[in-house]
Amino acid sequence: VTTSMFAGNPQKATVTFSNAFPDINYTIIITGEDQRSWTWESKTTTGFVINSNSAIAPVGNTEWNAIRYQT
Repeated sequence: VTTSMFAGNPQKATVTFSNAFPDINYTIIITGEDQRSWTWESKTTTGFVINSNSAIAPVGNTEWNAIRYQT
């Protein structure tokens, strides 16, 4: 996720998958270059929202992984 994708207060970015998962049984891992307490919200089969938990825009890239798991 590039810095230009973040907006709002707190700064958030929407991730949209190219191919939807069949369900929401997946884990989200977020790693940002900026020191933040990164969290996710609004998880769906087609994506999720990254919350930077800060009003200050990030200056470094933010990486994420979505890993499907079986229930």
